[in-house]
Amino acid sequence: MSIPYKVVQRGQPGVAGGGVKKLYAAVVTTGETTVDELTKEIEKFSALSEADIRGVIIALENVMQNELASMTGQPCDGIKKTSMPLDEKNGIK
Repeated sequence: MSIPYKVVQRGQPGVAGGGVKKLYAAVVTTGETTVDELTKEIEKFSALSEADIRGVIIALENVMQNELASMTGQPCDGIKKTSMPLDEKNGIK
């Protein structure tokens, strides 16, 4: 799976005029998936009711937010991390 990104130029913080500018990768997002969209997709593969699916999605959202806020890392082993590590220490060459 490819991740869309754009290249942005940033200057050095705190330096008048920006100092030495470097290029960095910035992930481009295409929007969010709603609970309704997820519910409709899951309904195609499940015997659960729409209300049950919606309840589980909302509960999972709350649990994931708590797990991510507690800085324990990945909320569960079946879900891939939502961040993409980019090595930007020295900019893009």
